[in-house]
Amino acid sequence: MSECPGCGEVNEEGESFCSNCGQKLEEVRTAARTQPAKCCPRCGQENQADYAFCIGCGSGLTVPVQLAPPPQFQAVAQQTRAADQIYCSNCGNVLSSAAAICLNCGVATNAPRPVQHQAFINPVSAFASQTKPKDKSVAVILAIFLSGWTWLYTYQRDSTKFWIFIIALGVNFFLTLVTFGVWIFIDIPVFFGFWLWSLIDTLAKSGPFYSDFPNVI
Repeated sequence: MSECPGCGEVNEEGESFCSNCGQKLEEVRTAARTQPAKCCPRCGQENQADYAFCIGCGSGLTVPVQLAPPPQFQAVAQQTRAADQIYCSNCGNVLSSAAAICLNCGVATNAPRPVQHQAFINPVSAFASQTKPKDKSVAVILAIFLSGWTWLYTYQRDSTKFWIFIIALGVNFFLTLVTFGVWIFIDIPVFFGFWLWSLIDTLAKSGPFYSDFPNVI
């Protein structure tokens, strides 16, 4: 029976290689004779320099070696990320926040998938986007023949004027009835005033008011 000086495994006599670590027993013995002794940090026992375990207490004699990260990982770690990106926890590669695995090292990111929030839709904006541009010529023609009814054509911008016109019509019609038609002499100038106001108002508005209608956003 012979003990492997590299790992301490007991091998049969005459074997050339260790059945546990695979080292050639003769080479290990030769190297052991030429290398300085290694002192066990636990019990102080001197061991041959190539021994992995202390022959006195069995403690491991191998000092862990700090290996430098692979060159590609060092280069990856220097990358910068955007707001919608994350770093791989294994190699530092920059990934999309929705990535399931790292394409550089193949490790799962375990990152939570971004929640897709439905954008808030402003009802005023939605209504305005569905509104077609208006024609200034149509507004002027309506003002000539229908007076304040032209504001119904551009109601989204002229609702206040339209309702002033409607209320004035209603009041004048009511007063004409209760005065048995006498009020009509006042009603005619009032109606003419609304006609003139609606015509001047439509003519004074610029082209973009109609082409970009309702342009309220």
